[in-house]
Amino acid sequence: SVIALYHRHPVKGPDILLRALEHIRSVRPDLPIRVFAARPPSHRLPERVEVHIRPALADLRDLYNDSVVLLHPSRSEGWPLVPMEAAACGCAIVACANPGVSECFTAGVSMQAVPVGDGEALGQGALDVLADDALRIRLAEAGRDAVDRTSWSASADVLESALLRILETS
Repeated sequence: SVIALYHRHPVKGPDILLRALEHIRSVRPDLPIRVFAARPPSHRLPERVEVHIRPALADLRDLYNDSVVLLHPSRSEGWPLVPMEAAACGCAIVACANPGVSECFTAGVSMQAVPVGDGEALGQGALDVLADDALRIRLAEAGRDAVDRTSWSASADVLESALLRILETS
């Protein structure tokens, strides 16, 4: 199945997600699609899209674990928590290539990247990944590796290095 976060704020790409879901539904009407959200969607979702409002952490983990592809339609992201959580649970990531998600995942290696704003490409990216088991498994494994390399100490080292560079140029 496919899973995605629905958020109505325009930066989170609800319109992009809708176009992706409509494209997926037009090609694979039988494919289970799940979205989770903090509140009921203000957009009309395609038929037979399962909606989970404020799932408990254990339920969210089960949703990720029961899915094989995460759609990430965000136009901009500071730190992509949802793709990180999904990748940790073994989902292949199909994302709009915004700068935040590109800090964590690499296009063609640990995520299938599409142009920001292109909902049809996002949906087709998911279909492509679902149609190719080898690609899906490779992306999922590389995504999990990317998450495993992320730590507080590694982030602190990067910050310290940046601060030292700033001090040296001052």
